[in-house]
Amino acid sequence: TNGVVFPYTPAVTISHAARYNPTVLTHSNYSSYFYEGSEIGNFTLNGEFSVQNIQEGQYLMAAIHFFRSCTKMFFGNSGARQGMPPPVVYLNGYGQYYLPNVPCIITSFSHTMPADVDYIDIPVATMVSSSAGSAIPASSGVLTRLPTMSSMSITLQPVYSRANIYDNFTLEKYAQGLLMQGAGNNIGGFL
Repeated sequence: TNGVVFPYTPAVTISHAARYNPTVLTHSNYSSYFYEGSEIGNFTLNGEFSVQNIQEGQYLMAAIHFFRSCTKMFFGNSGARQGMPPPVVYLNGYGQYYLPNVPCIITSFSHTMPADVDYIDIPVATMVSSSAGSAIPASSGVLTRLPTMSSMSITLQPVYSRANIYDNFTLEKYAQGLLMQGAGNNIGGFL
């Protein structure tokens, strides 16, 4: 799917804030507020995944492994990437003007396996490294027990490079909707 697609619409809450610093003036009935900056807080996607057949089970395992991988840094013998932080992911949803290819880091991931649902065995391929260093399937699959209904919670923090903000962001462009473009636009994704 070229990324993770939630099979059911996830619950999402996004908050935007403008920070003001209060200054108490001597012999005044009211405080004065001075603008400090704006920010987009982290937000959480809460989504349900069902497993009714082998394909859905394999997709769930792939999504779990993807999100686990996105919370790990490049370590050990990673070549040129050694020591790099976890990757930046891009969030798209609800059309090109709501979550328009937003660059994010995943700060936490959880998968809840409830006790009150059925579990089924799903064959998941075991992988080995090829001579070129890429992963290839080694066998048709080892059985993994998965719930027929489970939920994922992913906490994301939007991040923008300083160069992108400096070179591309203006309030005029943002207010006109010019900085909210879909996938493929390197300057889009501003929330």
